[in-house]
Amino acid sequence: MNRLSVQNTPWASQSYEIAAFVFPGQGAFNLRNIREFHQRSHVFQDLLSTAEMISHNENFPNPSALLADGSSGSMFAQNLLLFCYQVALFQEFSDKLIAPRFLTSHSFGEYAAFCASGILDFPDAYRIVALREASSPPLHAEGSLIAVAAGSADIDLSKFSRPLYLANRNSSKQTVFAVAKKDLKLVLRELRAARLPAKELSSVARPYHSPLMNTARQTFRDNLDKIRFKISPSCIPLISSVTGEMIPERTSFSRDQLIEHLTRQLTNEVNFIHQIEVLSGLGVDGFIELDIHEMVAPFIRDILPPRKTPVFTIGSYLSEEKRDTHVSTFKVSDLKVFEMVSRFISQITGYKIEEIRLEQKLEEDLRIDSIKKAEVLFRTFQERNIETGANLEVAKIKQVGDIVRLVENLKESAPASEKSPVRFMVKCGQWRKVPRPLGTPNSGNRRPPSKSLKIQDSFLSIFSFGKNRWVLHLTEDVPVENLQRLLSETHQSLEKIRSDGQSLQTLILMGEKTRSFQGLKAFLRSLSLEADSFVIKSIETNRALSDGDIENEFSEMSLREVKYQDGERFSWTLHQPADALQTQPTPEHIFSIGGTSGILEAFYESVDHKKTSLSVIGRKEASLVEPTLQKFRSKFHRVQYRQADATNWEEIGNAFKNAEKEFGPVDLIIDASGSQFSRFFHQKSIEEIREELDSKILPTLHLEKILALRSQKPRYLKLNSIAASHGNSGQSVYGFANDYACGEDWVTPLHFPPTDSIGMTEEATTLRVVKMLGIDLLPREQLPPLLNTMISSPEGHFILMTPKNEFMLTAQHLPWRWDPTSPGIRRAEDGLFERQIDMETLPFLKGHLMLNQCLIPASLYLGQLYVALKAFHQCLPTIDSYELKNLITLEAGPVNVKTKFTFGENGTTHIKVSSLLENFTLSSSAPKNTMDLGPASSLILSDDMNMADFYSKKFLDLHGAFSNLEWVRATQNGDILGRLAPENPPDDINIESYRMMNIFEACFQVMGASVMWNHHLTVVPALVKNLEWSSEDKGPVEYILVKELRQVGDSRWAAIAEGLAADGSPLFRVQTLEGEVVVVHESRPIRSQDINISPW
Repeated sequence: MNRLSVQNTPWASQSYEIAAFVFPGQGAFNLRNIREFHQRSHVFQDLLSTAEMISHNENFPNPSALLADGSSGSMFAQNLLLFCYQVALFQEFSDKLIAPRFLTSHSFGEYAAFCASGILDFPDAYRIVALREASSPPLHAEGSLIAVAAGSADIDLSKFSRPLYLANRNSSKQTVFAVAKKDLKLVLRELRAARLPAKELSSVARPYHSPLMNTARQTFRDNLDKIRFKISPSCIPLISSVTGEMIPERTSFSRDQLIEHLTRQLTNEVNFIHQIEVLSGLGVDGFIELDIHEMVAPFIRDILPPRKTPVFTIGSYLSEEKRDTHVSTFKVSDLKVFEMVSRFISQITGYKIEEIRLEQKLEEDLRIDSIKKAEVLFRTFQERNIETGANLEVAKIKQVGDIVRLVENLKESAPASEKSPVRFMVKCGQWRKVPRPLGTPNSGNRRPPSKSLKIQDSFLSIFSFGKNRWVLHLTEDVPVENLQRLLSETHQSLEKIRSDGQSLQTLILMGEKTRSFQGLKAFLRSLSLEADSFVIKSIETNRALSDGDIENEFSEMSLREVKYQDGERFSWTLHQPADALQTQPTPEHIFSIGGTSGILEAFYESVDHKKTSLSVIGRKEASLVEPTLQKFRSKFHRVQYRQADATNWEEIGNAFKNAEKEFGPVDLIIDASGSQFSRFFHQKSIEEIREELDSKILPTLHLEKILALRSQKPRYLKLNSIAASHGNSGQSVYGFANDYACGEDWVTPLHFPPTDSIGMTEEATTLRVVKMLGIDLLPREQLPPLLNTMISSPEGHFILMTPKNEFMLTAQHLPWRWDPTSPGIRRAEDGLFERQIDMETLPFLKGHLMLNQCLIPASLYLGQLYVALKAFHQCLPTIDSYELKNLITLEAGPVNVKTKFTFGENGTTHIKVSSLLENFTLSSSAPKNTMDLGPASSLILSDDMNMADFYSKKFLDLHGAFSNLEWVRATQNGDILGRLAPENPPDDINIESYRMMNIFEACFQVMGASVMWNHHLTVVPALVKNLEWSSEDKGPVEYILVKELRQVGDSRWAAIAEGLAADGSPLFRVQTLEGEVVVVHESRPIRSQDINISPW
């Protein structure tokens, strides 16, 4: 009987009589692990010598070359090397550890398993693997494999519009499907829509274990028919991954049987769950994965949790071997900390707690990447209730002991406790009397020097009030038919201030209480997010204010909404209604405009109003919303639905009359109407603006007319969006229409924060953006009690709030923190009127610039400093070089982008970029003759382009413009002009795709991670080292003349064009990017005599 006798292994304390060796698949390829094992294993070295000779004689790739040059090489060479590595592990450790009673494999490991079982000798098996690779199609040519984080029973294949072939049943938590190349992107989108996490296995790059490999299988069979190989009886029982059946000891194959079996490996489904269950039924009491790191071990643990069968890797033995001769450098003063850290590592990685040691390296030994490392730290700090500063350098944490030592050194701020759920509160707005602002030294009746903007026949009066301060006076209420004109004039006025070279830092909106004034406040708040970070203050007044009053209001910016009435001054404040105040009876009849989706759907299907009737109107056909109505019927006394356009006077009138005829008088109206186009204002057409205005305003105005003669009006709750102030810009018109519509006292607006995967945040990208900003999301279960509270409370201006985030009507962007003249926050209570991001509690935002509610990664920030600040302030004189890594989460998986800037002598800058992108598909529409470079840009690239203001925020949209310039020069005014190079697209790529690819390539090559402006990307922060600069280190005002910009060596990026999407936008998949760009530049004074001399 074979028993394990090696004493320094983690499983030496027990005796396992029935052990099974498991050969993993292609995903186990790790060149560093293989190289390390090669350096210490004579067995492996001998096998590679044999392989090298066979490859030389038969013209196969040499696997040893991968170890020599350090490159990953071709997939052909990788699989040959992986096969040799697996056979060497078996031969060495079946002697050192234990002779296995059984063998099994996962996918590609079948070939090494057949060699280990004695059926094939090593030279013949090596030739067979080589012929398999030679018979396989080019990478990505036929399709790919997609790993889905769910068991096969949890995936309904009938919901997908394209074929999915079941390839691997790995565990109850992962299933792999093969998909044809043409269907890949659509299937990934449908998986995401079904809330199934999925990722393309790009390292495998072929649709193995499916009919998509039938042609390759036949080619493989034809090639095997041409060679000779020796077949021996099996000497170790083997559970095949091809058939799932046992191949007993002393089984002999005929040649035809073996060729059939080996070729079926390409097309047969792998049921790894069945293989492990069979081995468990045979009494296996220990599994050893033949790899240094885990690949299939987590699957085995998931398949057999009740048995708690030990699962190890060869790496477990090698770690113990190192540990025997290694003296620990970590001293643990609190064993509980180590146990806690080990528990979290075990939960995240699947390692058993007893396998985790202080000396283990997080990445090399435990396969903990930066994301998992951050998760371990987050859980540890959370349990210990530790608050960390923003200077925590996660990159320096290399070993388990580093985490333990860090936690021991950090102060515990309070007794550890379970994290309490976020509780949202309901608050009501109210005007309260406040004292007049304190006078300033210059606040007499003398107006500071001012300048007026003349707009002919305008509703607005605009004038400056000192430096960088402007007053916008709304002189009259604006009729509904002229609202679009009002918004356009307001936007044009702000653009004119900027185009005249003036700065807009603070703005006061002044006017009488009208619908137009209420709406314009919301419109300007949104514009402050879309354009610049100007601070807005509104003053409601029915009389003209003196210049001294205006000066004092500018000086006292802490109150964002002020009202002057009868000589008194009031400010908008919030208070929480008393919990016991329940003055409104339960409504008997609710009339709902919208409600079959979003927030109201979540509310209606969760409440229990058995005495209330519900009438719903909407634009969808009744048959499309019937499943939703069925849910409502179980919650309400009676439910009816009517298809109607709420903006149409006749349709909403008939719907309202019909509702009251069926269910009696309406005593509550809930209005969720409104369409929106989430784009910046200057990008919207007149038709889109009018549609947004009409969809939100007209339903309310129609109902006001219908109910005008009633003395007792129903309550009217109007759902207002505040998404524009929480990471989703482009809702300026929607915000205006919301506040404009709530003009009557009996119409009460409700302001909701972003909800968790409801409404706006059902879209995954939007949800990620909101979460990155650290905003509390309103969970679905809290919707019913909060809405019920609002329904039963007295009429008022209701807002949802949390102790952490103050959501309110006047939510506004912070002042520009990098501008010393910005007024900022003056009092603690002013935070009530700001949307604050606490950088101390959100350290991962450190090093990032906040602009227009977007997070700019540190690499782009440095790029902005380099071109803009070095050009105009010369404030980076001391930087020699810096290196950073950005982790970008794309649609289908993580991507490492590494950018290195080296600032050399004589005005030469080297920019190195390298990355590996996994299944990143770029989709973007492009005009035929021009290219819009960004969502916030009004600048269009054509044959000539003017980049005079490239140092401003528009620089963010121009960073990709340099790589395909034919020439560039500076004018006497300091403008930098350039001409685009002639377009010469390849034959297989259309001109729109080619233009998009040029811009995309330039973004990467010139500024690294600046492609985060693509809507599909979420950027996780970068760590920047060796970077110190001060805004006070300003030199003379100069500009940079770019004398040369060129690629160095084999700069390249690889992409596969894939035609056009259904909406006409070009699609192509980016795979790799690497290269170096050199920028040669010269600093010159702005007024230099030779400023406009072209260097060419």
